[in-house]
Amino acid sequence: MAEKVKSRIREAQVTAKPVKVSVGMPVYNGEKYVGAALECLLSQTLTDFELIISDNASTDRTESICRSYAARDSRVRYFRNEQNTGGTANFNRVLELASSEYFKWACHDDLHAPTYLQQCVEVLDRDRSMVLCHSKTRHIDSNGARLNLKDHAGGAITDSAGQTLHLARDDPPTMLDSPRAHQRFSDMLSKPYACVNTFGLVRTAALRATGGFRPYFGSERLFLSELALRGRFYHFPEYLFSWRSHAEQVTRQNAMSRQRQMAPKTNGLIKSKFLPGYCQMLWKVPLPLNERMRCHFVLFSHYARLLLKRLGWARRKEDSKQAAEDLL
Repeated sequence: MAEKVKSRIREAQVTAKPVKVSVGMPVYNGEKYVGAALECLLSQTLTDFELIISDNASTDRTESICRSYAARDSRVRYFRNEQNTGGTANFNRVLELASSEYFKWACHDDLHAPTYLQQCVEVLDRDRSMVLCHSKTRHIDSNGARLNLKDHAGGAITDSAGQTLHLARDDPPTMLDSPRAHQRFSDMLSKPYACVNTFGLVRTAALRATGGFRPYFGSERLFLSELALRGRFYHFPEYLFSWRSHAEQVTRQNAMSRQRQMAPKTNGLIKSKFLPGYCQMLWKVPLPLNERMRCHFVLFSHYARLLLKRLGWARRKEDSKQAAEDLL
């Protein structure tokens, strides 16, 4: 079966017309939003792109909606998995099917301004030091209303439909355009942020070199960190991208539920692979020796702080327990 899938992918890559940009849309049961997402992408001012849809065995109207778009626009390439392979495999599949210089993941529930691709391509064409280009992100809810996340410290927020969304604190990195790899790497490690750069336009070769998504919760931090080691990120000050948050979203679920949907065949969150993953990328990415050593110091310092924080938390917990026992 695996060889059959690889054969289909190779055939698709050979027969596909070379284009500037590949947009990959992994989708599962996305009938509510997928039409609007496709309309935004097909209305881009840059037309030299392919839109690869990988349907993860949807059970709703997703297939018929996507096939209707593929029938009327030759840029749309629709593929359907015979069975649900999990979100991780489906995200990686659209990357495997890509045949262009630049690649972008696009979720079925997000929206893009008409000039998004054109502006991003112009940046990457102009500056080879840039490996990823994205814009400021507008957060929207299920109705498309803007979510006011200014000064949001994490926790519950009510959307325009009266639904309660649990959103993590987002403190995005600010030094990803630095010419120094260790500064970009440090910024990626130290900030609690939503990995919205996952949906930026990236140099396909650089993204493939990272291996894409790993089969465990939160692995997007790893490949974004590796991309930051490989080059600079550029962010437009305009809001060209709208990221939708809604109750049915995988990222709104708890960690174990998300893990099961992203990679059904794995056990647990496998967070222990984060540190080996960081160590591996520091030796895999071609870096000057001085930058490589600085990056290793950044990584050591980061995990040392985490360890000290954990030890401090454990000590406070033990002190509280002892105080409660003394009151008895």
